[in-house]
Formats: sequence, structure tokens, C-alpha cells
Amino acid sequence: DSPIEWQVEIAAGGVPMVAFPVQYFVPCSFDAFCAKSSLTADARWLGDNPPSSSECFAGGVCVDHNTLPTTQLRSVDPVVGPADGGTVVTVKYEAIPAFAASDITLTVGQGSTSVQVAVSSLSPEAGSTLSANRGTLTFSMPKVPGGDTAALTTVPVRIAVSFGNLQSEGTTSFQYTPVLQGPAVLQSVYPSELPAGATGQVVTVQLSNFPRLPSLSDSSLVAATFGQGGGAMSATAVLSSSYTATSATFTLDTPAVATDMLVVLTVYHASSGVGRAAATNITVLPPPEATVDSYFPQKGTMGSPVTVSATVGHLDPALTSASLSLLLFVNGTNGVPFPGAGATAHYLALALEDFVQLHGTDCKTTRCARVSVRFTIGADQLPASLLEDGALCSVRVSTTTGDVVSFPLPMEGNRVPSFVSVDPINLDVDRVSSTDYTIIMRNVEADFCAVGGVVGGDCLVTIGGKAVSSVVDARTNGKQRTVVVRPAAEGASGAQEGV
Repeated sequence: DSPIEWQVEIAAGGVPMVAFPVQYFVPCSFDAFCAKSSLTADARWLGDNPPSSSECFAGGVCVDHNTLPTTQLRSVDPVVGPADGGTVVTVKYEAIPAFAASDITLTVGQGSTSVQVAVSSLSPEAGSTLSANRGTLTFSMPKVPGGDTAALTTVPVRIAVSFGNLQSEGTTSFQYTPVLQGPAVLQSVYPSELPAGATGQVVTVQLSNFPRLPSLSDSSLVAATFGQGGGAMSATAVLSSSYTATSATFTLDTPAVATDMLVVLTVYHASSGVGRAAATNITVLPPPEATVDSYFPQKGTMGSPVTVSATVGHLDPALTSASLSLLLFVNGTNGVPFPGAGATAHYLALALEDFVQLHGTDCKTTRCARVSVRFTIGADQLPASLLEDGALCSVRVSTTTGDVVSFPLPMEGNRVPSFVSVDPINLDVDRVSSTDYTIIMRNVEADFCAVGGVVGGDCLVTIGGKAVSSVVDARTNGKQRTVVVRPAAEGASGAQEGV
């Protein structure tokens, strides 16, 4: 339509001062005009660029929704907040074609529990249009969809615009943190047993229903008490902290006790106080008695050397070979002294041949300490009177710190047949055939070399390699067998040595 011209006159005190014409025209209906081409009119562009005639035109006004840029959420802050809601979120966006808060549909969550939230403010940057725009919007997070405020929950947040053929949306996520209620919970404590009277014992705890710590370096936020009347202490270190669990270590000193004792450990957030503390019992154990864990061999034989290796537990972890002594006792010796040990010495001091600490350098108490020792009992170190019958011996391990532990070491009697003596041991050659020989043996049968026995029977006696003729006497006394043999004149002639 043709423009309409109106005359404008400005007067002062009823006196005309100035007059000029103003033209009016009916603007184009750009919404209808653009829609004919399946396009969308950009009202924001028209507001910044008003038309000067009623002519309809597409350039700059009609927007093809297929060519619009993809929505980008340049920043979302914060992305974490409490599950009971109320967190104000600020979104800086690009390519959200909206210029009023009511243009935007904002959805938190998904499915049947999703919640629609109103946009609190929308601030497009100057010069923004449907085709190119930036801005900032804010909204408040609702209570966690579904209502579980005790769980750590992540939900999608959808920001969408829809009018005409134009559809645009951007998606981000928000993490709801648990709303803590009641005291903290101790999920684990290690170790749960500590030695009595020990210092510097490191205990690791893992907590839930506990605030996430902003920094692992601030261990003062995790506090504890240990034992009745124990003062507050800070954690030695914070190992990890999340919304679901926090792990920290404490260094504890334990009381000296004679029997097992339960000591209460409470752990809490410094800002919450002991009213929301988690509590558990730590068992304080008295020092264990020294023990012999193993030894080998577990027996020996009289008259033969035996080397024994033993593992001893629960000694002072700082023990050295100089602090340990070994003594050998023989039960039932009835006052028989050890050879070379003096008339009243009824035990034998053993030489320590090897000493090895089996525990690591981190072992500071007797509960974890173990050592290995090695010693030898010589063939001639036990009383000769016990050679045949053997003896029940015991080895005593003692330390300068007062620990004493023993273990049995049976020494079996020597059952090997052997010569005790031969008489005479020197003889002129011309007297060999007229001399009886007395032979004393040990550990032989009671009827070995019986009287009247002859060469080739159950015993064979030779002198200088020559066989004798007969046994003229034989008797048994305990483990010893005495045999008297008589050589034949022709059998012994020329004998020089050797029976």
C-alpha cells in the first residue's frame, strides 16, 4: 500500500513555529511472508533494523532453520550441588535462538521423574539474532529428581527452544551430592589390632557419610580421638576423598596392658564435631610370648654332629646376635657333667653360627619379629655315658631382654656296631699262637660270637689277615659284648698287625 502522509505542526503560545510532513506505512507481515517459504522471521533482527517501507523482503529477515548453527553451552557453573536443590546455575551459551526466558524449556532429569524448571534470567548479547547469538541464562536446580537425597546422582539438563519450524537444544549434566544426615560411618579400619605399649602405630580408616574434602593436603579437617580421655588429633594424611568415601591415616600410641583391651577410636569432620563422629573398637594386645616356630632336624644321634636351624618369633625386633644365647640341657643326666664343662656343669653353651632377622625394617614390635638361628652340637660334646641309650635334650634360647624359649631335641642312642677295645694290642710274633685275645664290642647281638663258635660261623675273627680257630669265652654286659678268641698256631704265624 502507498504510504500515508500526515502534517505535523509545532506551535508555541498558539503561534505556529514549525511544520513538517510525516509518512506512515503498513509494514510487511514478515511472519506470514517468511512462512510461505518455510522460513522463520527474525524478530530480533527486525527490531534492530526497522524497515523503511511496507515492502517485504527476505534478506536478513527470513531464516532457514536448517542452516542455524548447533547450540553450544560454552560454560556451565557450577555443575555440582546438594541433592536438596537450590543451586543457582549460570550458563553461557552460543546459538540458542531465544530472546525471552519464556522462549526456553529447561528440563532436569529424564523419564517419569524429570522436572521442568523456569529460566530465572536470559541476557542475550547486543547484536544477537536468530542466526548468530550469544548470551547468559540462569536457573535454580530443583531437588534431585526421584527424591533420593542420600545418593550421589548425575542427571541430564536439557535446554531447548521450539517455535515454528525452529528446533534447537543443548544438553549438559549436573551432579547432585548427598545430603549428609546422622553420624559418619567407618567402613573399614586397618589394622584393627595393635600391640600394647607401642608408639607410632599407623591406622588407615575409610569413611562414608562424610563430607568431601576440597583438598587432600588439609588433613586437619579429619579429626579423631583414641581411648577414654584422649584428646583430639588430626589425621596424619588424607589418602583420598570423594562424595562417597574418604580415606585417611592416623598415628596412634597404645596403652600398656597385660590382657586384651578394646580401645574406642572415633573419627569425625572437624567442622561437624564429635556429635557426628564414627566410632569403632581397636583391640590392643599385650606382647606375645616368644615362640619357636620351626626347627630342623628335630632329632640327632649320639656320637654324631648335628647342625640345627631354628626360627624364633616374637623377640625384640632390634635383637642382634650379641643379645642372644643358646644352652643345651640333657634331661635325666643325674649329675653327669658335659665333657670339658666342669664337674658341676650340667648344660652346654652352644656357639651361634648364624643369625638372620627375617622381619622387615618396618617391624617395630615383637608381634611381627622373627629371627633364624643356626648352631651345631659336636659329636663329642655330649656325655659319653649316654652314647648308647641316648637322651632327651632341650635347647634353651634366651635374650638379654628377658625372653626365654625352649624346644626339645631328642638325641637317639648310637646303634652302630663298633669296637670298644682289643687286648692285647701289642704282642711278640713268637707268642701269637699261645695268646688269647679279648675283644670288646658295642651294639651287637647278645649271642654274637658264642662260645665254641668257629671261623665261618656268625662271626669271623682274623689277626693279620689270618682267621683264628675258635671262641673260648663270650659274655654280654649291657650294650657291650666281650669275646675271647684263640688263634690256631698255624693260622696266626707270621701275623704282624690288625684284628
